[in-house]
Amino acid sequence: MKRLLRFIALLCAAALILPMAPVHAVYSQARTITAGVPLKTIVNVGRTVEYEFKPAYGDTYTVSSSGTADTFLEVCDENGRLLASDDDSGRDGNFSLVFPFAQGNSYYIRVSVHSSETETFYVSVERNNQAVFSGRAGTGVNWSLNAVVGVMTVTGTGKIADYSVNNPAPWFKYRNFIKAVSIGSQVRGVGDYAFFYCRNLTDIAGGSGVQTVGDHGFARSGVTGIGTMTNIKSLGSKAFSYCKGLEGVELSRAVVIGESCFEHCTALKEGSFGPELAEIGDYAFNGCTAFKNLTLSGTDTVIGEYAFSGSGVIAPQLTGAADIGRGAFYGCKSMEEIVIPATVKNVGKRAFLSCSNLEKVIFNGTAPKVTGAGSDDRSFDTAAEMMYYTGRSGWSGNWQGYSVTGDRRVGDLNNDGMVNNADLILISRLVVSLYSLPYNKSGASDFNGDGNLTNTDIIMMARHIVKL
Repeated sequence: MKRLLRFIALLCAAALILPMAPVHAVYSQARTITAGVPLKTIVNVGRTVEYEFKPAYGDTYTVSSSGTADTFLEVCDENGRLLASDDDSGRDGNFSLVFPFAQGNSYYIRVSVHSSETETFYVSVERNNQAVFSGRAGTGVNWSLNAVVGVMTVTGTGKIADYSVNNPAPWFKYRNFIKAVSIGSQVRGVGDYAFFYCRNLTDIAGGSGVQTVGDHGFARSGVTGIGTMTNIKSLGSKAFSYCKGLEGVELSRAVVIGESCFEHCTALKEGSFGPELAEIGDYAFNGCTAFKNLTLSGTDTVIGEYAFSGSGVIAPQLTGAADIGRGAFYGCKSMEEIVIPATVKNVGKRAFLSCSNLEKVIFNGTAPKVTGAGSDDRSFDTAAEMMYYTGRSGWSGNWQGYSVTGDRRVGDLNNDGMVNNADLILISRLVVSLYSLPYNKSGASDFNGDGNLTNTDIIMMARHIVKL
């Protein structure tokens, strides 16, 4: 018994001692690096070298490598939490990162290489003694960043230049400081990769003159909205992709929304689109799981392949749509009903496949064509009820292998089974906006099936009633 009690006592003592061990034991072999003193570094294949840095002064410092090796950098706190990283912001594959280090804290600089051989290079930490950074951002456009307050200002007349992964924006090395960007009213565009991977950037101010956002312009940044950039006409490929905090966008002037533009913006709830919208690119809103409300109002709008696949749309209103691409709404499990407007001429295969809760499909116009590769692919799940308006051309009891029912009559606005003067009064009130129909019954008012409600529909209905 005494031995057992002694053993228990030893365990308890060990339990008291263990928590006193440093939380950064994983960096126990780290060498010390001092500001202003470059260190020769040798990294073997598949290995990482760590340095401990304790800044004597709180300031911004540049951590960089020099040599011919393709290097990779991670900056961690004393608990091993990743604070920042960099790959190729320096020359010739070297890293170069400006980061705010606090006086008295311990930081760990982890260095590795993209190589199958042992590499030798130098790592240095240099104090900047500078809080404001500035330069040119394109022809006639300048930028300035106050690293203390985290605000970057873009001024001048013209467009922010295009950049790339291999040729990043001059402020990319300071991206960890950028919390907000203010864009002057005369700046007309945001170039490719301009604010790519600015993870701390949450707010955009100004930018009312911006008409274009280039490829990857704000991709993987922390933006929560687009502020007053409401005059954008063209958005490039992946312009806002993987912006996990983006909640809403105002795109009432947009003409083209590029491929994968908002892909996997999982917090995006809604978007406002105007009558000028001509194209929604492939995968544009793919994986936007919070995106519930979709309302289009354009003319001949083309919806690209898998544009809204996996999104949260419930009852999209596709007014003015001309083509619905392959897989456009694939896997939209919240969708319960869909109205295919009379303007739609083509529906891609798999367009509404795997919409497991889709119960009703209403075709307002003539029978559309089914397009896309794959002879066995279908456009809809067979469980959905399909309906069309009697009198529209191209319909029969079987459409593309689906059973369809023509139990609605064009012109029967009040749904009493007849087309008469009561319906004529209602359509007249519709034209002058004194009356409205639910979207899922809108096809009844489009008498000539052109997808629009005009005086022509009133005249045609009147002629039908008096048998002219």
